[in-house]
Amino acid sequence: MFCTFRRAHSADRSIMVKTKEDQHAEIWFCVRAGMSRVQTQEQIRCVHGQNSLSKSQINQWFLRFTMNPVTSLKDLNRNGPRKLDDKKVQQIQQCVDVNRRKTVC
Repeated sequence: MFCTFRRAHSADRSIMVKTKEDQHAEIWFCVRAGMSRVQTQEQIRCVHGQNSLSKSQINQWFLRFTMNPVTSLKDLNRNGPRKLDDKKVQQIQQCVDVNRRKTVC
């Protein structure tokens, strides 16, 4: 398949480092150009080789761009582990101080 994106020459590679956001923009371009999912995957793999996003990531971004208008090329924030507030930490500390053998309060 013919690559429509310009591949960096070996001298340019140290200067031009592609980020995930750059690949997201290229996927958005493919969607806007009317390319299919498979064509988009081939296009991204052709340009980025081993540094390309995985097929599932390309598919997720492809669907995101086809279903919704583009609001951001960055990943959505993920919910991490819940953080304990000071009140909860004090309650746990009191339970441990009362009975050190107790594991769950």
